[in-house]
Amino acid sequence: MLFLVLAAETASPTQGPLLTAFVQYLLPIIMTGLSGLLGWAMTLGVNWVKAKADGAKAGTAQQKALHAVSVASEGAAAVVAHLNATVVDRMKAAAADGVITAEEAAKVKADALAELKKLPAPILGALSGFFGGSLDTYLSGLIEQHVTKQKAPAASPAPAVP
Repeated sequence: MLFLVLAAETASPTQGPLLTAFVQYLLPIIMTGLSGLLGWAMTLGVNWVKAKADGAKAGTAQQKALHAVSVASEGAAAVVAHLNATVVDRMKAAAADGVITAEEAAKVKADALAELKKLPAPILGALSGFFGGSLDTYLSGLIEQHVTKQKAPAASPAPAVP
């Protein structure tokens, strides 16, 4: 309606009938269509920005989880190295009879797990959020993995040559 008023006020006797018809009839229709198109484009832009922001948040959470797993793995390696330096002699003395009891092995494993749980609270919180109730199982598995890595490989018997 505003365009019709403006068109009526600005119409001059020098304007041709074609220009007057364009300004009075077609320009309001074109402007209505362009405003709808502009609204649609703005909606797409806002949705795109929201998707990028959500993707960045997800990427950050994934990076935090990967960092926490990496720190836990390094911590497990350090705990196993520390226990190898301090507990091996005690275990050798306990195994003087040739057998390490299940209680002795469980105590060493519990000590290693307790030592590994001294990781910083944000790391343990991220791991707990990622692994849920199986955090102890995951940390025990890390310890076992690093114990296996640090064991010397057993000498394989040479095959008999016929």
